[in-house]
Amino acid sequence: MWQRKLPPSPWAMPRMIAFRVHIQLAVWALAADQLVPASGIVLAGDFAPQGLSRAAAHFPQAAAHHGKEKPVLFIGIVSSPGKMAQRKEIRRTWMQLPAVKNGVVTARFFIGQPSNTTRDQILREEANYHRDIVRLPVAEGYNFLSNKTLWLLKWFAAHRNEPYVMKLDDDAWPYLHKLVPLLRAETAEYSLLGHIFPCAPVLSFGKWSEKPSVYNQSFYPTYAQGSGYILSAKLVHRLLSKEQKLLHNEDASVGYWIQMERHADPAMDVSIRHLHSTLYGCKSGDFISMNLKPGGMACMHDKFKRKDEEICCGKKVSMLQKSTEAGIKQKKSFANQKWKYWQRCYGNRTRADAESEVLGDIQD
Repeated sequence: MWQRKLPPSPWAMPRMIAFRVHIQLAVWALAADQLVPASGIVLAGDFAPQGLSRAAAHFPQAAAHHGKEKPVLFIGIVSSPGKMAQRKEIRRTWMQLPAVKNGVVTARFFIGQPSNTTRDQILREEANYHRDIVRLPVAEGYNFLSNKTLWLLKWFAAHRNEPYVMKLDDDAWPYLHKLVPLLRAETAEYSLLGHIFPCAPVLSFGKWSEKPSVYNQSFYPTYAQGSGYILSAKLVHRLLSKEQKLLHNEDASVGYWIQMERHADPAMDVSIRHLHSTLYGCKSGDFISMNLKPGGMACMHDKFKRKDEEICCGKKVSMLQKSTEAGIKQKKSFANQKWKYWQRCYGNRTRADAESEVLGDIQD
């Protein structure tokens, strides 16, 4: 695990950031510790700083702590209406870990609007039964994931008091026994933790392509792999203090927001920690295991209950095994760009130098 701090400019003056998030749409906030009206719908109003306190009254776990250990992390699990099996597996596995059961970590599922009434009714019944689902006023689908992530962060800022928030996919396993101590030891005001990509190339085709009209650079600013990453609450509040531009890829969007905020205020000091993670499968030493196959979490949880030293199940899945026609085309593109990527990111430059160059390109 490596850590890098982005140094402030000595000539920059600090500035106060006012936080104000306007939410004027109905949000289905079906949380276990929320006081929900009979209709199951909570109308979210204008959440100014004082509004955060009012909202916290509906969330006793966020507003006050009555246990021995102080809450550290809120996990927003990004899911979709049809993924009931994944949610069931999560509820029976890592959501039963001690950190969650004792309130140090709290987790909720975040789901947008279903495409048909039948699926919406099924989701209503699931939400009313488990009371761990937050419904967001956004469309479902990868093309809307950046907006969904932004709404997740808005909801967190309005309703929770934990010092850190994690965006996590519903096929990823967070190693809470490693993450919680790490976060408790973190001292930086603004933090991003995850599987860090310092300057990944921008693709012009396939699922992860970016429209030049939205972002016309060759490389992204530093960002964390979208399957799971952590932001400090103070960083979230600061990013939400202004309207943010949405890129097609939500993880790159968050990195872009951070870099633009730093460009506006060079005195802003951001701590970026790389957490070793397996992008497809599970491997010893992971902080997050991502893109797990169905049943993988159940197997890992069984090993955890047996107190096995190694809880990974199955082998790590390589990118070659995950190939589709689009994936093959993508790898060919990466091969063609490899010399350029390594020269720019790792050749005769440090990561900080490469990042500065990318930031300069964005501003040109």
